[in-house]
Amino acid sequence: LLPLAILCQFMASLGASNVLTLSLGLAQELTLVHLRARILSTFMMIIFGLQPVASWLVGISADKFGIHTVMLLNGSLMIILTSILLTLPSLMKHKIDLPKPAGRKYPFLIPVK
Repeated sequence: LLPLAILCQFMASLGASNVLTLSLGLAQELTLVHLRARILSTFMMIIFGLQPVASWLVGISADKFGIHTVMLLNGSLMIILTSILLTLPSLMKHKIDLPKPAGRKYPFLIPVK
């Protein structure tokens, strides 16, 4: 069981760095030039500023309720909240028209008909 846990932890750490890198790159590409520094600093502040607080809260909860219970609760909440956010009709009616940056070609910004 321990080798499986080590492998899962290794794969999760690789996935986390990939998600962070891709989301930062996408934020830079889709943001207007004069707003890039503000968007990226806010993004980094939220990610790295809330991580210690969340870890502290999870540690306190694990001491009080047990590690297994807290891990099960965190996993369940991640799945449930993601499902709720993806199915909210109020989020589906927002449409954003992104301007194409001058001098670059972005095939993913061209609407497919």
